[in-house]
Amino acid sequence: TLISPSGGFLRASLGESFHIAGENSYLAGSGLNGTSSNMVGGIAVALNPNSGPAFKWRGRAHMMLGDWVAAKKDLTNAQNAGDDVRSVIV
Repeated sequence: TLISPSGGFLRASLGESFHIAGENSYLAGSGLNGTSSNMVGGIAVALNPNSGPAFKWRGRAHMMLGDWVAAKKDLTNAQNAGDDVRSVIV
């Protein structure tokens, strides 16, 4: 886990499980029916929800989804936090 001074973080995990004893009750093809599972991984990213970049990128995501009201709200908050939002508006 990496934590930024602004309160955001980046977390990554990778893993695999192993069947040690007893009957394996998982279905064939589930990835869990053998002696070991498929490799799985995940990434989590969280920005400080009150920072300009967080508002800017969430506003951009709202724009891509066509949610113009939410996009305007987040981009206005980003601008009020001192972030330059001109690069988002195409």
